[in-house]
Amino acid sequence: MEIPINPEDSLFALAEKIRNCREETVSLVGTNVALTNKTNQMFLVEFAKKFRKTVILGSNTIPTNETPHSPAEQGTAPVKDDLGVEERSLKFSLRILIPLVFISLGLGALFALWWFVPKATVNIMLNSEVLVKNIEVTVDPASNGVDITNKVIPGVELSVVKSERKTLETTGKILVGEKARGTVTITNKTAGDKSFDAGTILVLESDENIKYTLIEDLEVPKKTVSETPKADGTGTVITETFGIKEADIEAEEVGEKYNKDKGSIFLIDEESKENVLVQNDKERIDKGESHEAKAVSKEDVDLVISQMDNSIKSSATDALREKLVGDQVIPDGAVAIATIEQTFDKKVGEQSDLLVLDQTVKATVTVYSKSHLTEIVAPILKGAIPDKFSLYETDNQLEISDGIFLNYSASAGTQKMNLQVKVKSFIIPKLDTEKTRDAITGQPIPAVKDYLDNLPGIASYQIEIWPPLPNFARTMPHVTNRIELTVGHK
Repeated sequence: MEIPINPEDSLFALAEKIRNCREETVSLVGTNVALTNKTNQMFLVEFAKKFRKTVILGSNTIPTNETPHSPAEQGTAPVKDDLGVEERSLKFSLRILIPLVFISLGLGALFALWWFVPKATVNIMLNSEVLVKNIEVTVDPASNGVDITNKVIPGVELSVVKSERKTLETTGKILVGEKARGTVTITNKTAGDKSFDAGTILVLESDENIKYTLIEDLEVPKKTVSETPKADGTGTVITETFGIKEADIEAEEVGEKYNKDKGSIFLIDEESKENVLVQNDKERIDKGESHEAKAVSKEDVDLVISQMDNSIKSSATDALREKLVGDQVIPDGAVAIATIEQTFDKKVGEQSDLLVLDQTVKATVTVYSKSHLTEIVAPILKGAIPDKFSLYETDNQLEISDGIFLNYSASAGTQKMNLQVKVKSFIIPKLDTEKTRDAITGQPIPAVKDYLDNLPGIASYQIEIWPPLPNFARTMPHVTNRIELTVGHK
């Protein structure tokens, strides 16, 4: 197979053409300066033998100013001359040259690997400081957008009506039972009629704490005086007849202590017993009894109101949250509750095992959007960062608390809500990461450490290099994008 060659082809280029030829017989066609040397010719012959090939050197491969060669060298037959000393010299040269070629290639490959393959990770920890700022923000339902200058964000007013029933076991105690009843005789010893209304109080003469009341209105006639002649005619007998009336009475309270035997005397206010005598002279006053029962106390009323306030406010707030859209927020304490109706089924002191409270309220609140809050506080915080510091750039670089409700204020017919927002972030010394990467690219490790030690605000750093290399070859990668630099803070 004929292979064209060029005058400037090197000996190695000719050898490569022979190696790549698929035929066993290779004829080099063309003029080439390298082939004027018999050593080079012999090199190609020996080189071809290693690949089981035969080389034919045509006469035109040697420049015209050279001495003509034998017919075999002119292409009529394979070169098979015994070159003697030159052949031995060529073999010796090959033994030296070929290993040198492979060594050079190996060293080149190693250099390329050392230059392009290594990669490094540098983790830098910076000393950080906490920056905290409290910012007062106004939420205005009438606002159409964020006003950073005046710290105003838009809001939305929400309201719901909520009704609830709260039941509480009573803790009060009262005496219940039957009041003692009976009949008394009222004797009027005066010259005038006596009238007593229902409810008139009768006090037991022997114990002023025991009282009774008349059940019905009563009129007791006055006493009458009559004269009757004596039988012997010596004069007259004057007879006084007191006015008498029976009346039903009832004890003022329940209990056995109001049960009284016959003969008890009672007093009517402003009436002396010499004028009006009241006594139970015919029957016993009885049927009075008592026992302890549960009743509504004032503490019960206060407690059920407190429980209702907490419960209905919580449920009303939950109902308001169901109306939220997107990232809207209800500030703690901002829900206003107005009572529409409040009804108790029992009064204080009334006998009952349970107290029931029914209540209806209207809950209103002004809500705001978290994104609007972030939009207004972020520039304010960033404006407070000292020189030579920057925010620590993370996915969530600002820690913004939910707004703390301060109060509502009315202005121009609109109820505005005032909030206090706490904004927190870490600030770190400014570090130009690209400049740092460029500065340490390809540098020995001691030089890198010295550079990092002199950067301001560095708390610590860690250098990881792959693959592990001997100390004499251990440098930072020579390709900048093979260096990964991460920044954290303490």
